[in-house]
Amino acid sequence: MIALLEDAHAAETHLEQQDSQFARRAYIRSVFAAVEGIVWLLKQVCFKLAIGAKANLHVGEYSLLQDQTYDLKQNGELNVQTKFLRLPDNLRFTFRVFNRSFAANVELGVGTASWDHFLE
Repeated sequence: MIALLEDAHAAETHLEQQDSQFARRAYIRSVFAAVEGIVWLLKQVCFKLAIGAKANLHVGEYSLLQDQTYDLKQNGELNVQTKFLRLPDNLRFTFRVFNRSFAANVELGVGTASWDHFLE
């Protein structure tokens, strides 16, 4: 996780020193990699808390916290698949579970100009 944040900082520094299309793309990629890493980490924390505390999560929430979906093979065996969630949806889901798990009130600003800029 630290490496992702350091990458984003290095990309920002490079962009400030040499503004180019390459530097802009590198900065955006590194920032979003860090955001996705933070979301993954928060999901792991929520999952481990839920397992340890026997939290009242829906079975689907446990699955999505692990980025998994389930299906059956033709032979009746379980087929576990990685579930790729769109970042905005994943962010909203993660913070909904996080807020409930930790009695927190983190607001993402959904519906604000900041959220719209993030989506752009």
